[in-house]
Amino acid sequence: MCEHIAQTYIKEIGGKYKIRISSSEIIDGILEEGRVRIENRHKVIKILANMIDKQPWPIIKKELLNQNLVSSNHIEKICDLLKIKGSVQ
Repeated sequence: MCEHIAQTYIKEIGGKYKIRISSSEIIDGILEEGRVRIENRHKVIKILANMIDKQPWPIIKKELLNQNLVSSNHIEKICDLLKIKGSVQ
């Protein structure tokens, strides 16, 4: 779907743009992959939503670790999955 949108409109409007995907299934999958306990997922999502565009990753990681929401073993996996980027080429 995103690929279709990008291919259709990027040439028309020019420039570089971010297309963000906000799907609860995708976010749930990322948190499941990061072994975040179900009872902590709401708190993790809230922190990510509030900080992801405003703070660098080291500060976000520290916040998640300080609140014992994500183990240090799994924080990198979550961050890697959240940073996935692609292009239409």
